[in-house]
Amino acid sequence: MKDVIRQSLSTRPTGRWFGLAVIEPKNILNFGSIARIAVNYGASLLFLVRPRFRYKRVATDTYHAARNLPIVITDFIPEIPEVTHVWFDFSTRAVPLPAFRHPKRALYIIGGEDRTLNPPKNAKNIVYVPTVGSLNIAVAVGTILYDRLFKEGVVSDVAR
Repeated sequence: MKDVIRQSLSTRPTGRWFGLAVIEPKNILNFGSIARIAVNYGASLLFLVRPRFRYKRVATDTYHAARNLPIVITDFIPEIPEVTHVWFDFSTRAVPLPAFRHPKRALYIIGGEDRTLNPPKNAKNIVYVPTVGSLNIAVAVGTILYDRLFKEGVVSDVAR
């Protein structure tokens, strides 16, 4: 795993870098959508932490994410030097996404569809997507990554 992380970081040694860690995802179709979103928004690495399914490419992964993005299946969230963990949870310590300033190099950590994350007590970056109800996990990931790119000025009017 260390070699995959090192290789991923070397592709953007000084620039922006972000990856995703999805903790105990329940639904492989949702994960396929997350993988597609990760590729679309330029993620550098995708961790699948203790999945509750056997990973394989599914119809919702129309981009064949594993061809374009390292997907690492692991039992833990790795510590990556100079990369900030950003937790997505409805914790009382969480900041609403519109008010959040994304770190230059971040690992976004999101829990499975039916589980809460319980970020560590020393976690400094805990964010939530303000909504009336709950979001599908893939929709939440898309919202988070769009917000990051929008705030970086990367998102442009693609309809023109």
